[in-house]
Amino acid sequence: MDAPTNPRTDEETLISDIDRIKRTGNTVPRMAVVLSMKRSQWFNRRRENFYVVFHAIREMVGRLEGSVYQLANFDIVFIFRVDNPNQFESVVTELDDLLRRHSVATGLPDEEIEESCTWYNFETQFNDFHDYARAALEDYKSQQDARTRALQRAGANAPPPLFAQNFQAFTASSLSATEEIFGRSDIKSFLRNQPICIALTGNQLRPIFREYYFSVNDVRNLMQPRLNMRGQRGLLQMLFRTFDHRLLRALQEGYLGKTSGNISINLTVETVLSDKFREFDQRIGTFLAKGNIIVELPRFDVFADLEGYNRAVDVLQKAGYRTLLDGLTPDVLTFFRRADLRADLIKMVFMKDHAEDWKMRGLGAMLAEADINRVIMSRCETPLAFELGQAVGIRMFQGWHIDALMRAQAPAVGAPRP
Repeated sequence: MDAPTNPRTDEETLISDIDRIKRTGNTVPRMAVVLSMKRSQWFNRRRENFYVVFHAIREMVGRLEGSVYQLANFDIVFIFRVDNPNQFESVVTELDDLLRRHSVATGLPDEEIEESCTWYNFETQFNDFHDYARAALEDYKSQQDARTRALQRAGANAPPPLFAQNFQAFTASSLSATEEIFGRSDIKSFLRNQPICIALTGNQLRPIFREYYFSVNDVRNLMQPRLNMRGQRGLLQMLFRTFDHRLLRALQEGYLGKTSGNISINLTVETVLSDKFREFDQRIGTFLAKGNIIVELPRFDVFADLEGYNRAVDVLQKAGYRTLLDGLTPDVLTFFRRADLRADLIKMVFMKDHAEDWKMRGLGAMLAEADINRVIMSRCETPLAFELGQAVGIRMFQGWHIDALMRAQAPAVGAPRP
């Protein structure tokens, strides 16, 4: 028999299962836990990490004869029987231990693990859990409808489910299909921006420029969520080139104007040395002052082709753009000085599983030599990252935690003026 063309999603299966539990009257002695990562952006960028966590929990569930569901909002739902209080305590302890062991994959600091779990006792909270499951299904349908409309506008077929069954390799064929759809899509569907802020005092921040970029994961999530785009570096570089050309075209057609202030854009060395960039350079002055544009070059390009990188820096600086070298880590500074790399700014990447690198002896002195006023900490996604960056003298930051602090200090809409 042929497999169904439209298998049920886990959201649909969850609703069906709890409706059956209700019909049969078997709500007791059952419980459920919803593990909410609360940071969908983390898994949109690192979707493979979600599967690491999900499969670890599925192994645990298998031993407990429960049911587990992976939802498109990155919630994991686990329904199980509880025959005595000791069994419940055992489940709580085992789940807590699992999440602590997989903290790098979840992106959750220890202090957030407990609050990421919401427990439901079916004897007293079955209706609350049913409301949660219904809302999750509606949210899934809304996401799927939005993806369908976006692809239809680009003249493409309907998208697969957000969580398809198998990972797919990134091939030349899938690259070609992705580029074709991306080229026809509305730029607003993919172009993102995030501020780079300077810390004035404590948690008081002021944005100084905004980075505009295309997200690989947004493109993947729209077209094929389980396509492993990061599995082939060469093909990914070709996709980045497509991103570069689309962004340059949008800017030289006036997507951003002179009121946009200081911006940064991500380009590869290959793009900067191309005819596409020369055409952009001749036209962009009509829309944006070159001095307001910072061009971010990836660390990979420096070490892959140092000669090409230096030529790209020459092109940019002679034309009046500022340059930023992205993707540096503390260990790299032990081998290269900022002056040697010639960039006007450098962006240091904070990685949670290498937090100890930011306590490295002499790091503050190396950053001071690089000129601390030219150093940015990126992926500042937790209070810890912010604290470690400040401790070594960094004053410019970018990341989700910074976004949250900016929202917190923004005046409430409609608030009276002092």
